[in-house]
Amino acid sequence: MNGLLEAFSVLFVVIGPIDNAAAFAALTKGYKPARRRRTALKAIIVSTVVMVVFAIFGDELLSVIGVKLESLEIAGGILLLLAAIQMVMAEPQTGKDGAESEAEKPKDISVFPMAMPLIAGPDAITAVVLLVRRAGKPVSFPFVNPTQVGVILVMLLVLFLTYLALLGAGRLLRILGSQGIEVVTRVLGLLLAALAVEFIIDGLSKCVLFSTGGS
Repeated sequence: MNGLLEAFSVLFVVIGPIDNAAAFAALTKGYKPARRRRTALKAIIVSTVVMVVFAIFGDELLSVIGVKLESLEIAGGILLLLAAIQMVMAEPQTGKDGAESEAEKPKDISVFPMAMPLIAGPDAITAVVLLVRRAGKPVSFPFVNPTQVGVILVMLLVLFLTYLALLGAGRLLRILGSQGIEVVTRVLGLLLAALAVEFIIDGLSKCVLFSTGGS
């Protein structure tokens, strides 16, 4: 249960339903409700496919290129820590990753930048691969253990919450306001930083250089 709560906390922060709702509201400014709903649905479908593929097959890909679990934990922890620092220290802005300027462009924003890199970004992909690997032995589809299935289900839950947040993006901004969004973002960033440090410590503890049995 603690592992699933950790998975939910990490994925909720790195996927960022609230941040993405703010970005989506800016990107879809002027959209009719029907078009906004279609755009939100397409963004979630694309990002879900990407995240599921990495959750199930990401480990095999890493094995092919020779990446060890402890190396992934350390690198992933550093990446998540950098993302957390950016969340805590970032200057106030309308959207995420330049969302305000993107809103002026008359194009389909469901795949880029919403699905990737805002929802299924490098930090989210790294986090889900790490969480699935930590949940048990490397995944060999379809032989996935129950804990790994739980992590994947938690990921789907966070993506569903993100979809709901996108649908209520305009209302969310009206309720929280720009300052409220900034406060929530910084609190979530602090939580992510703590979890990132845990990843780094765990990875270092598994390295031969830092283990008690190492020379």
